[in-house]
Amino acid sequence: MGVDEIHTFFGMSSALHCISPMLPLSILWISQAVTMFVERIISRAVEKRKEMDADREKEGADYVELSKEERMGPGNLDPLEVLESLPKVSIG
Repeated sequence: MGVDEIHTFFGMSSALHCISPMLPLSILWISQAVTMFVERIISRAVEKRKEMDADREKEGADYVELSKEERMGPGNLDPLEVLESLPKVSIG
């Protein structure tokens, strides 16, 4: 649910202001709180993406390709060979 939907919801309930004179003020406060919350989430998402990119770059620098003997798994199977031997599946 986005900020616009929340504003619309509270806009529909504005007729209730006759019940409580504080309702319009409460709606304004909630609307501002929701807007600030959404802004914080967006800001944190941008920060998190930058952190993830930095971690990915750091891991990429330490990437070492394993030899076939080092890749061997249980039953002396090479995971890459197993993946390549799987049948192709078309979706659609």
